[in-house]
Amino acid sequence: MSEGKGIFKAAMHLLAHILVGTAMFIAIAAIASILEKFVHWLEQQGVSENLIVVFVWVEHLLFYLDISCFVIMLLGATYTFVREVWLEVRAQ
Repeated sequence: MSEGKGIFKAAMHLLAHILVGTAMFIAIAAIASILEKFVHWLEQQGVSENLIVVFVWVEHLLFYLDISCFVIMLLGATYTFVREVWLEVRAQ
């Protein structure tokens, strides 16, 4: 009976990490998307090309860092889940 509770608890932790991580990913990706729209608006306003280039770099950096951190978080949460399940099964 304790094996099921341990695995269920580990699964709930994994699910919580996935849900919170996904919400954070969406929020940061939305900010990157808003920044992209802002950059296009600035281009239409005739802002300096140097400023546009910097904003585009920041936009891309933010988005790719967001993806990287999301993947790292998923890998870490999955590793923790597998380790907890493995330890639970070995304890039996």
